[in-house]
Amino acid sequence: MPKAMRRKKLKAADFQKKNFKVGKKIAPAANDTEASFKSQAIVVPTQKLGEAKPASELVNSRNQSLRDLIIQLRHYSAQSRKDALSGMRDLQNHQPDAFRKQLSLVFEASAPVMVDEEMSVRKSLVALYKDFVPTVTKEHVRPFMALIMAYTCAAMTHISEHIRLDGLKFLTI
Repeated sequence: MPKAMRRKKLKAADFQKKNFKVGKKIAPAANDTEASFKSQAIVVPTQKLGEAKPASELVNSRNQSLRDLIIQLRHYSAQSRKDALSGMRDLQNHQPDAFRKQLSLVFEASAPVMVDEEMSVRKSLVALYKDFVPTVTKEHVRPFMALIMAYTCAAMTHISEHIRLDGLKFLTI
């Protein structure tokens, strides 16, 4: 009998309420999951938003560099692309010599805009080219002529009639 009583006591001990002592912390359960976390701030020392662009970099009146404008030309928003073209036009009007030195960047970034779906963006490109192309010599434009003509032909054979008509405007420039 004593063995049976011992087993009953051990089983009963599992289900008894434990008395807690005042001021003593409760020990965590054996299957307790720790859910604590730590956070730290991210520090980016090279990013200075309030600082102006270096003097050697080509910037327009809105303090946007040519590289920023080229990146903006690939934006999904038509208004952003149009603003980038007007920024390039502003840059060309204020600093024409420095702008002409960046011909490869300008033509390679702006040529794909010839087949843009938005009419306002294409009109801005026509305005930029009308201001810009007459100031550049033929020898400087010649290396980019294949690229410009490829996009002009793509515009002239586009499925949309508005793009085809604007493709003809690029030919006249």
